[in-house]
Amino acid sequence: MSNTNTHFDQKYQRLEAEFRAQCKRDGSVYLPNIEPKQAVDYILVCMEPSIGRWANNSADKANELVQQGFRNFLWSTEDFILHYCAQRYLCKPGQRYHVTDISKGAMTVADANTDRKMRYKKWLPLLKREIALLSNPSATIISVGNAVQAELSRANIKNSPILHFSPLAS
Repeated sequence: MSNTNTHFDQKYQRLEAEFRAQCKRDGSVYLPNIEPKQAVDYILVCMEPSIGRWANNSADKANELVQQGFRNFLWSTEDFILHYCAQRYLCKPGQRYHVTDISKGAMTVADANTDRKMRYKKWLPLLKREIALLSNPSATIISVGNAVQAELSRANIKNSPILHFSPLAS
């Protein structure tokens, strides 16, 4: 591994430690994404991870699965469709993408709808640092859904919106 990749990995791991700490303060379960290995051309930003079907709405079960290697955006049919479309239709050969959430704490849908604006306000500085670290100079930020588009726009993060892919959003 080159020094550049090692330096990138170290920066991302420090940022992940801050994600974990914020989740602890929020009382939520940190659900990591697949760890990027270098900067990307597209960052797709979603809302927050659900603790629903994959963990049976149980924080204990979610923590156990994360310890076993479970990662965000790798469980549902919708997740796989999002990845397929990003790779197949968005990225040109040699381009890369990353999928993330504004807040990284997995929670039930009911809890997610409570105090979302306050939660996002706490998470936006970390999201901005994540975007800065992961973005190639000409990277495009893609907001997944109207709520994310509105939040990123309020935070002066230039973004291009797409429809949200979840059954709940439909």
